[in-house]
Amino acid sequence: MGGMGGMGGMMFGLGSEFTDSEEEEEILEEFMAVHSEKVGAKKFRCTLDGKEFSTLNIMRAHFTKNYKEQAMEWFQEQQEGEGEMAMEEMMAMMDMMMMGAMDGPPGRGGGPSSGKLTD
Repeated sequence: MGGMGGMGGMMFGLGSEFTDSEEEEEILEEFMAVHSEKVGAKKFRCTLDGKEFSTLNIMRAHFTKNYKEQAMEWFQEQQEGEGEMAMEEMMAMMDMMMMGAMDGPPGRGGGPSSGKLTD
């Protein structure tokens, strides 16, 4: 039972709050990666407002202070979009498979042949 998220934290009611905090940090990191760029050896730019920073830690503080709520909204949109995209991709794949089954060469998942050779 090691770690901060173990039973010890839950006994004091800290388990879910710690997990939420970790998740928020990960979301903010992803958001920052999407909305920033490295422009020099020790220069990073926020693409949302153009401000530049000498370290990732300073830029991280900038994102935490100014864009935390926007990052959470962005993450929620990403999650909703992934579900829709996954369904669209699955439907397109099924369409391709169905067309291949009707139009494809025998023995390759299409046509009436099972692919077995007979004499």
